Amino acid sequence: MKQFLTISLALLISVASFGQKKELKTAKKAIDAQQFSNALTALASAQPLIDGAKEKLKVQYYYYLGQANYANGTTPANYNKAYEALNTVIGMDGKFVAEAKVMQEQIKQTYYVKASETYKKAAALASAGEQEKAKPIYIQAASEYMKGYKYSGEKDHQALYQASNYFFYGGSFANAISSAESLLKTGYTGEDTYYKATSIVTDQVKYYNSQKDMDYEIKLKLAKDPIVEEVPSQLKHIYKLISLSHSELGNNEKALEAIALAREQDPTDYGIIVSEANIYYGMGNNEMFQKKLEEAVKVNPNEPSLFYNIGVMKMQQGDATGAMESYQTAIALDPEYAEAYNNIGAIILDKAKPIVEKMNNTTNFKKYGELQKQQEAILKEALPYFESAYLYNKSELSVVQNLMGIYSNLEMETKEAEMKAVYDRLK
Repeated sequence: MKQFLTISLALLISVASFGQKKELKTAKKAIDAQQFSNALTALASAQPLIDGAKEKLKVQYYYYLGQANYANGTTPANYNKAYEALNTVIGMDGKFVAEAKVMQEQIKQTYYVKASETYKKAAALASAGEQEKAKPIYIQAASEYMKGYKYSGEKDHQALYQASNYFFYGGSFANAISSAESLLKTGYTGEDTYYKATSIVTDQVKYYNSQKDMDYEIKLKLAKDPIVEEVPSQLKHIYKLISLSHSELGNNEKALEAIALAREQDPTDYGIIVSEANIYYGMGNNEMFQKKLEEAVKVNPNEPSLFYNIGVMKMQQGDATGAMESYQTAIALDPEYAEAYNNIGAIILDKAKPIVEKMNNTTNFKKYGELQKQQEAILKEALPYFESAYLYNKSELSVVQNLMGIYSNLEMETKEAEMKAVYDRLK
């Protein structure tokens, strides 16, 4: 009786093994014919018996399962299943390991190619002035890079760096901070040598681990246009991104902490100093705002906007002479700086206020006439600045109103009528 049972058990195992092999062969044929759904059906039939199968059959099963789910890159919804199956193959360290690694790389690259294409769409919209429409597309590109990062085993830190930037461009500031801080925890600095070439197959830029790997594909004519790129540390940019994101979320103290770390990386970086100045401005700390602007001037003495903003601060502090000098410097650097012309005009007009007040309080016609001449002299002094402001920015309503008032007081009726027509169109 025992002998009978042993023979029966042996037959059962033999039949099970035969069934597994048959289903795996069916799956392989379906994969070769690119009939991936049929392959998955065959593999589903083999699955209940696979745990007890020999390792050779297990490796085949999981490799075919990876292939069928990947489906030559046509089924992104199944990439997780494909990746997990291929991980099992690699963990067994037998046949198909090399092929499994190649397929995992293909899955990762699929997301990177997709992310690159999505980013280009967002950038095109942004450059056309459609920033709001671009934002969700930037976030989509960031999410695609995050998926590629996940499929790299969270080792491809350059993808995480790209994702953090695109989250920021898309206005997803919490995600930008989270991904950037995760990046810092890995020890990433961005300082590296990149080997890249254009893939003949996808016509997309592909990165390589070494010069040797890149040269090998160039030799096989699988890639073209090789480039070796030396990239400096990106730490200051990462800290700046974190700072700006915190600032956008109203976390000014954290923003200052992060910008201080950015400045440690490069104390003379103009963009970082200006970002620090803007944080103080957002906090209402005008004293520190002006101080940082003056630091920025030392680094970049040819930037007109710095002198303009310093002028604004000096005006608020009642230093009309200092403000005038700053605006004049801004104009010397940018002769079409409309706002600077306007503010110089405003400073000059301000001198007329006490004169107008005296005019309103005198009943002496002779005295009134003298004061009126003084007012007209000030108006004539201010007029060319407002005219220049209008010349370089014809849509600023306050400039048009000032010109209307000056032309009226100077009895320049034709000019006044022209400005009235502009005002009616703009208001």
